[in-house]
Amino acid sequence: MTHKNGAPPLVDVSVVTGRRPELVYECLDTLLANRNEGLAQLRLFVTVNDGNPDTASRIAHRYPQVQVILNDDPRGFAANHNRVLGESDAEYAAILNDDLVFHSTCIETCLSFMMLSENQAVAMVSPKLLNPDGSLQPSTYSFPTILQSAVAKSDVRRTIPDWIMRPASKLLRRRKGSSRFWKHDETIDVDTFRGACVVARMSAVRAVGLMDEVALVGGEETEWHRRMKDEGWRIVFHPSASVEHVGQQSVGGNPRLRIEYLKGALNYHAKHSSALANLTLRTAFITIFSAQWLGAVLLMRPDDRLRARLGLWTSITWQPDKAGA
Repeated sequence: MTHKNGAPPLVDVSVVTGRRPELVYECLDTLLANRNEGLAQLRLFVTVNDGNPDTASRIAHRYPQVQVILNDDPRGFAANHNRVLGESDAEYAAILNDDLVFHSTCIETCLSFMMLSENQAVAMVSPKLLNPDGSLQPSTYSFPTILQSAVAKSDVRRTIPDWIMRPASKLLRRRKGSSRFWKHDETIDVDTFRGACVVARMSAVRAVGLMDEVALVGGEETEWHRRMKDEGWRIVFHPSASVEHVGQQSVGGNPRLRIEYLKGALNYHAKHSSALANLTLRTAFITIFSAQWLGAVLLMRPDDRLRARLGLWTSITWQPDKAGA
């Protein structure tokens, strides 16, 4: 689709390198190989998050059309993408992980959907995410409740197999897209989705503001989507577009990053839950991490002890009045 002047819409594409910066080459190669210039003008920005000038130089040499941003010090997911979004004069933006492989015109398909007259209230669209073997990577969720957040940080859910979680989720969350346990085969409005590949309407971004920068990674897109929906915008999962997402490659499995996800949860509930509910959650976190620390001490597990201590300290000291960008 094009505008009345015949020009396709401008899309600012923001990609941030993670712990394996070499992944960005396949991401950019496949994105450029599958683009449709008649549907969208892609303006590419790549942030080299680890501050490595050699990586920045290689990207600039290999992709002269890319604007490379070199960080002095590593920044978080929200801070890196906010820098591009905050300076954008484009109509749309694509927020991408570097561990994506494009096999089709994913961004353009999402964009065409958003440009339909009946979809002018759609703020953000996520395509279907696929694992490298082609299988589905579930990606839609409901907004978290206090109980959900507490259970998630307790690690109890990790011990429950999918063959139990799947029927339980279908019973408790009957609306499609309200959990990850559905076929992901329909275009539907959802509360929130995984932020690996997102096409955003910049008028909506400018209306509600940028992502909160309270954590390196974790929870920022969920809080952002909540603000969008509270202002009447739609968040949509669109399976007609798809992209391969390697997963856990941008940030990896660093146990310290679990504390960043904790900050994201605390920020979300500080802004969108009642004072009593937020106090209840904080108390639950303190209890959970105290028990985990004691268990790690008794079992002599240094890594678990460190993670639990960091979680306990964060739960006690994190200040809700610091929530926000």
